[in-house]
Amino acid sequence: MLILAYGADTFRLKSAVNNLVDEFKKSHSKMTVVSFDGSIDRDRDNFLESCKTLSFFNEPTLYILREASSALEQIESAITTWHIDKDNLRTLITVDRRPFKNFSKKAVKTIVCEPLSERELPVWLKELAAGYGVVLESKVLRQLTRVAVPIDSWRLAGSVAQLANYAFAKGRQNITENDVSLLVPEASHLSIFEMTDAVSDKNKTKAVIELAKQIDSGADPFFVHAMIVRQFRNM
Repeated sequence: MLILAYGADTFRLKSAVNNLVDEFKKSHSKMTVVSFDGSIDRDRDNFLESCKTLSFFNEPTLYILREASSALEQIESAITTWHIDKDNLRTLITVDRRPFKNFSKKAVKTIVCEPLSERELPVWLKELAAGYGVVLESKVLRQLTRVAVPIDSWRLAGSVAQLANYAFAKGRQNITENDVSLLVPEASHLSIFEMTDAVSDKNKTKAVIELAKQIDSGADPFFVHAMIVRQFRNM
């Protein structure tokens, strides 16, 4: 069988492949799992040789080929010649940033992990936090979403893991805004949005208070001015 896994979001891609491997291990009591790196000559040669080998005991084998596009023609030829895509005892997962377009119809499953959009990000963060057994409330989710520009799933996953451990150490199962401000360095700049939101909401009192906070914290006046101007343009 052939499974294609590709996309530029390497953290989510790695997680998806790891989950898939775990599923295979659970469904097969005896399974050989072999990983290859297509960008390394020796690994690639070993993979091509392994395509010619069949198990004497009819035990399933799972091949994981990363950086598969490094030798696309050789790998595609091996898949076709040795009928990997039609073999129920051998499963090949190709992992790369780019898809194998020639085999999209032959794959039994395709996993696509392209960078998340700003709309998809909150859903993913909630699921990620749930996996650690913690809850992200709407305010905290909004705070983390603002930090995540540009979106970097590796950095965000590390931040959520750190926040979850901190919450557990405090005897909590929820992450607070203070937790994010304390542990996520980028969050120190988020208070500027409190001010611009107040401007947008025409809340003069809060806008002045937040502006004072910016000045007291030593924020660059030109940056503050630029953010206010940007907010007016968006209104």
